[in-house]
Amino acid sequence: YLAGGIVLTRNAIEQEDWSFINASLYAALVNYILKLTAIAFQQKVIGELMGSRSVRVRSLCNVNSLELRAIRKILEKKGLSFVKVMILVGGPDWPTSVLTGILRLSLVQMLIGSLPHIFLVLPMSLSGSLLIPQASGSSSETLRPLLLTLSFLVQLLAILIAFHYTVKYTVDHADELRSMEPDQDVELYDEEKKLYQQAKIEMTSWRRLPKRYRIGHIFAVILMIVSNLSFILLGDFCFEDFSVEDSIGEKLDGNVFNVIKRPLGIIMLSLFSAACTYVGLFGRFRKKKIRMYLQRSSFVGQIESRIFQNL
Repeated sequence: YLAGGIVLTRNAIEQEDWSFINASLYAALVNYILKLTAIAFQQKVIGELMGSRSVRVRSLCNVNSLELRAIRKILEKKGLSFVKVMILVGGPDWPTSVLTGILRLSLVQMLIGSLPHIFLVLPMSLSGSLLIPQASGSSSETLRPLLLTLSFLVQLLAILIAFHYTVKYTVDHADELRSMEPDQDVELYDEEKKLYQQAKIEMTSWRRLPKRYRIGHIFAVILMIVSNLSFILLGDFCFEDFSVEDSIGEKLDGNVFNVIKRPLGIIMLSLFSAACTYVGLFGRFRKKKIRMYLQRSSFVGQIESRIFQNL
């Protein structure tokens, strides 16, 4: 929302010749629509379409936990109560919106219940709008931190209220929640994940690693430390001075890669990329070793059909 406030407001002023107020309100409206669109996407696509087919999606939502069962019970109640709205606004995006899709709840009702997100989006977007050069001045310097603080407090209040009512329902209806039929596919998948994690720890412990991978680990760590310390301590020699409210066309001659200074910036990014590449290659080796370990184990029949498809 902060970046949207900066980019959209500045473009509306410079390209459409809008006033600052109209441009900043336009940016806030676009950010708000994007938020509601994300909620709809998470519900209908990730939750309803993918969640009904993918055990992994349901597992990531932790649908068998008492807390998610409590949220499920609250969301399934008819109408839009205060508690239900606070869950939609204060609950984490991923499990909450995806869960509404898994439960096939009304999208229209969920969007109406999510409308109070405007009290989070509006101050955050306006804070971004106040960062552009056209808004420079003593008043903007004062308003910006106030709006950011307001946005933070609104979000914090919504989270605390959602947390309070979720815990309260979990405690008051613990027996009912425990007696609910669990998602057996998710239970099996979670057990498989535990076995997979055990195998992962066993097969990638330092004592079991081949010597070449031990050396690779050491060099990768050194490259990570050197490159990251250079980015922090020698940042002025690695990158051009550029902030989110600056123009790529004006400060970087229209080429975003000009933000990297040569030669130190290129060298340090190359070291960082080399370390990341090693991590990726080691991940492939690790998966191969875990597969071999599981094939030799007694529970291979339980795992082989699912775990490598879903993890």
